[in-house]
Amino acid sequence: MRESEIDLLILNNPGYSFGLIGVAIAEANRIPKRNKLRDYAQQAGFDHVRVFREHLTTALAERGYQLRWSDPVMAIGKKGDAALDVNFGFFGYAAAGSSDHAPYRPAGVISARLVSRDGRTTLLSDQVVYNNVFNAPKAITIDPDDTYVYPDFDDLDAAGVEAISGLEFAARALADQLARQL
Repeated sequence: MRESEIDLLILNNPGYSFGLIGVAIAEANRIPKRNKLRDYAQQAGFDHVRVFREHLTTALAERGYQLRWSDPVMAIGKKGDAALDVNFGFFGYAAAGSSDHAPYRPAGVISARLVSRDGRTTLLSDQVVYNNVFNAPKAITIDPDDTYVYPDFDDLDAAGVEAISGLEFAARALADQLARQL
């Protein structure tokens, strides 16, 4: 698994439609919000990659599989029956737009590929999405828990460290859904 950081995203932000100045304004608004979210995660001691990895390992063990994580990546064919390549494409809070009808919710995208021992055969290739604000058409989707809905960033900010519980829930849900595919 490669490195992944918690992020904050506002899809369909109108600022991105107005050239470089619009992008600069939109990013100047987004980056401090993302940084606050990361600060809350740090205060809570939350590491989404660790939570996901631990939960996936447990979920697969319950299904009779032993998952061994390696850093750096294990050479295919040397130690296991197959190799699982899994990475976050996005993880954090996302809003489908900047209107009042686009609240912030936890969101996550996991891409996974399972290859045979010799690395020549792809046994599984899936994308699992928690809160499909990205409209990934072929992804396995998980609807977000309504407990963690914030009408705007001020509400998310007011929740502070509590908002991180929504991210932990999302990381576990992604791990569970991926385990069901294997």
